[in-house]
Amino acid sequence: MTGLAPHLPESLLPEALEVARGIGNEYYRADVLKALTATLTPANVDLSFWENTLQALGTLTRPHFLETIPNLAPLILHFGGEVALREVYQGIRDVSRWWR
Repeated sequence: MTGLAPHLPESLLPEALEVARGIGNEYYRADVLKALTATLTPANVDLSFWENTLQALGTLTRPHFLETIPNLAPLILHFGGEVALREVYQGIRDVSRWWR
């Protein structure tokens, strides 16, 4: 599914997200979710889909989740503005310091 993600029509993104959420192996689930998030733009994601995407990403371990952050930056800016992007950045820095 990772190879298909860039070629999926917008109408299939919600279904693809549900399929990805159902993948039991976290490594493969993370790989597919990362590929899906790379296809998301403010033009093809509404608030409901954004919330579902965040819930799906919440099933990942920290390292796998952090790999998706670069793909999410445009959406974070779109839905939360610069303040949200700064808060995400600060949150990542804070947690990184806690786990040194």
